[in-house]
Amino acid sequence: MKATKQFFTTLITMIVLQGFVQSQSFQINQIGNRSNFNTFQSTQQTTAFDSAVWSTLGDGLSYYCYAMAFDKEGNLYAGGEFLTAGGQNVNYIAKWNGHAWSALGSGLNGTCAAIAIDSNGIVYAGGQFTTAGGVPASNVAKWDGNTWSPVGSGFNDMCLDLTFDHTGNLYAGGYFSKAGEVTVNFISKWDGTSWVALNNGLGLYGFCASIAFDKNDLLYAGGNFLVSGSRVARWDGLSWNTNLPALTNTCKDITVDNNNNVYAAGLFNGAIVRLDSMKWIVVGNGTSSICNTVVSDSTGNVFTGGMFSEIGGVSANRVAKWDGENWVSLSSGLNADCHCMKFDDKGNLFVGGLFQNAGGELANFIAKWGEAPNSIPSTHDNNPIKLSPNPANSFFKISNPNSFTSVDICTLNGTKLFSYKKSNQYSVKQLTAGIYLVIINTPNGKIITKLVKY
Repeated sequence: MKATKQFFTTLITMIVLQGFVQSQSFQINQIGNRSNFNTFQSTQQTTAFDSAVWSTLGDGLSYYCYAMAFDKEGNLYAGGEFLTAGGQNVNYIAKWNGHAWSALGSGLNGTCAAIAIDSNGIVYAGGQFTTAGGVPASNVAKWDGNTWSPVGSGFNDMCLDLTFDHTGNLYAGGYFSKAGEVTVNFISKWDGTSWVALNNGLGLYGFCASIAFDKNDLLYAGGNFLVSGSRVARWDGLSWNTNLPALTNTCKDITVDNNNNVYAAGLFNGAIVRLDSMKWIVVGNGTSSICNTVVSDSTGNVFTGGMFSEIGGVSANRVAKWDGENWVSLSSGLNADCHCMKFDDKGNLFVGGLFQNAGGELANFIAKWGEAPNSIPSTHDNNPIKLSPNPANSFFKISNPNSFTSVDICTLNGTKLFSYKKSNQYSVKQLTAGIYLVIINTPNGKIITKLVKY
């Protein structure tokens, strides 16, 4: 064999990881029509999702996903322009429990663009509709787990965002100028009995697309309103600060990270920016396209989604991560617009939008980037499968297998390279030196392990 730098690098990697490869395999259950997977965090791993992959949520949705929120039990609620979820009639809003989709009564009679869930598990939905569960409700309603009801007199136009402050007060933003008979100008607070104005609101023209609170309970509102012409404003509970630096075009989303940094995404120059004192700083050179949404994880990484195919000079299809120094793509990304993002309490990123493909796999308007749910780690002594030889150069065999039908070989980020029908041995001659995932497909799910090719 010709001695190359790549060979020695791989050989060192094999020595370090060989025990890990042999001892770390696990079995997962199918979700809907497709399974997803990821290795468990171990002492050899430096991040929670070294092998993060795209996966679907059952059969997904029938059309555009605009909004997502999680309750304290980890159930995901999605809203948008879809009528079905997982093949069930749901009407614009649905619940995913980790295994299946279900309806919230008879749903809404129009678009759901915003979802927020309070500490008691009450689901608030905003959008453009006139009934919820057959009950009259003007663009905002709540679901108590059994029935829908209106939230006050509602709004005279579409609600685009809902969020709670740190004491549990609900705020709404959108195209509406009135809440009931009260003039509120695109933003309002629910006091438990009625919607109230925040002074004179955000001016006479425009809309509020997004609301976020920082750690000091200062409210940031973004959109395309004419108050100071800045398209972003801050509310301290008594008055508006309209002297924030201006954005050059519409702000579509605002978020605040754990360090109290404020980020905005939208149609302006760079499309993704961070507020630094009295100026907006483009994050990593940004993109010349559009960012629709921005979120941050518990470690300070910033994720954005939109219409872009490149960000910061990096090829990234509609979704990307800023790690503090560079933009990083999430595998092959999405095939169409990303509109919303939300993290669950395990750090998995859920995305919704107009796409039908995530990471090269069919995904109907909603998908997950991260670990595999319901994964069961194996011990070395009770390993469900063993690959031999491992490391391998030409081929490997599967010893002591459960009943299975096929085998897939994938990169560590989940990109499928080859698929084989059940056989006595499997060729790896065509692979370059490195570490790969071997996925064994069984009637009950998938068994995953790692293979080193030298």
